[in-house]
Amino acid sequence: MRATAEHIVNRWSDIQRPVFVRAFSTQPTIADPPSPGKIATTFEPWWSAEDIEAGLEAGTVRYGRLHVPAFETGQASVELDADDDGRRVRVKVPGFMARNRAVHGDRVAVRLMWKAYKRDDSGSDGTGEDEASVGQVEDARARVVAVVRRSEVPVVGVARPGETKIQPRDQRLPAMDLIHPFSQVEEGAHLVACEIVDWDETSVNPKCKMVVIIGRELEFLRASKECYLDASVYHLGPVGSGVAEHRAIMERYGLTSQEYSEDIEGALRERLPSSEAVVEEVLRGNGPRRWDLRKSHRVISIDPPTARDLDDALSVEVRPGGRLRIGVHVADVSHFVPAHSHLDKEAARRSTTVYMPHKTYPMLPRHLSENLCSLLPGEDRLAFSVFFTLDRATGCLCGDDPIAFGKSIIRSSARLSYAEVDAAMARGPSEIPQIDPKVMADVELLWDVAAKRNLSRTDDTIR
Repeated sequence: MRATAEHIVNRWSDIQRPVFVRAFSTQPTIADPPSPGKIATTFEPWWSAEDIEAGLEAGTVRYGRLHVPAFETGQASVELDADDDGRRVRVKVPGFMARNRAVHGDRVAVRLMWKAYKRDDSGSDGTGEDEASVGQVEDARARVVAVVRRSEVPVVGVARPGETKIQPRDQRLPAMDLIHPFSQVEEGAHLVACEIVDWDETSVNPKCKMVVIIGRELEFLRASKECYLDASVYHLGPVGSGVAEHRAIMERYGLTSQEYSEDIEGALRERLPSSEAVVEEVLRGNGPRRWDLRKSHRVISIDPPTARDLDDALSVEVRPGGRLRIGVHVADVSHFVPAHSHLDKEAARRSTTVYMPHKTYPMLPRHLSENLCSLLPGEDRLAFSVFFTLDRATGCLCGDDPIAFGKSIIRSSARLSYAEVDAAMARGPSEIPQIDPKVMADVELLWDVAAKRNLSRTDDTIR
């Protein structure tokens, strides 16, 4: 029989009692007494799918994702899924027990509990306990009633011989019981990535299994009496080595280390062989016209010397009245990546290019990020451009000169590094004689107005 909204309300009344017992050895409990010094904990049972569905219909239950701040692990909140109006609300989950075995990143169902604004017949405001809509929340709180899906990010921690617990490196996560602990014959510590497999109502800590063994794997496999058929093995070196720590970081934050396949790269090279072909196609097309800035604007990029994806650049024009017209130009990736396409979804999943000490993992295929969408000197590129005017003497924005946004075609005149610019500004343009003097003059203008603008910000803060 399908649960009703009335059933949910009645059920809520039935459980207005402590949902856990916390006791030391001197205090009796309903359950078996704990061993001396041990805390006994009983979490609320997770709700059934039927109860959750009834709560959703009644408006007392919502889905969302649990968030625990990295430096305030005693606090937690859930960002609820957007409602019909597209609003997103974050509600507090007060206390460890209210999390009910959910950890950071889990998708959860929460029972809403809050004080809401109410208006009486006379029109004056009053406050009382009520089943309010999210938009009426004054002090939004909730408790977790079920974990719908565990976070996909592995738990990275250190396992030691003879110990049954894993202490995650992410301090937002609790210590975990390893279901297959290392044998005593093991030596040294091992970096491992684990996933939660169980967390019963009477346990303070979840149970986990290893899915990746990161450090000293060959010694581990030779000596261990246990069988880790589910674990992937990477022979990366001992705990603390650069390669092992690199892998641990990738696992801990759920970062992808996979390159785009050669099939994808090859298809892009075949369809988009060169920037010249792309620009010609744009100029011949019937779409919105682009500003052609290739001859009218001297565009400069400034990046780390090893950067290969140069995705932004600057230009500057001297205007009458002591003004500078600044241009910011960003590679137009959207021209090459159709909305909602497979590539768009994969780039969204990766979110950003990941820069590690020894390797870069790109958000986009390299033919785009390092070629067609990289603002290389002397190459025609599609861009988004924004222009604004600053007062040269103060660095303040000139409000009477409108800000302009538009799609453009640009051609970078120079690629500089931060170190080159710092050296030139500190010791003079002669530090980089290979750079066109006109480019260096533009850099000096940009440097000077940026310094003025920073000073004006500081002055505003002081005042």
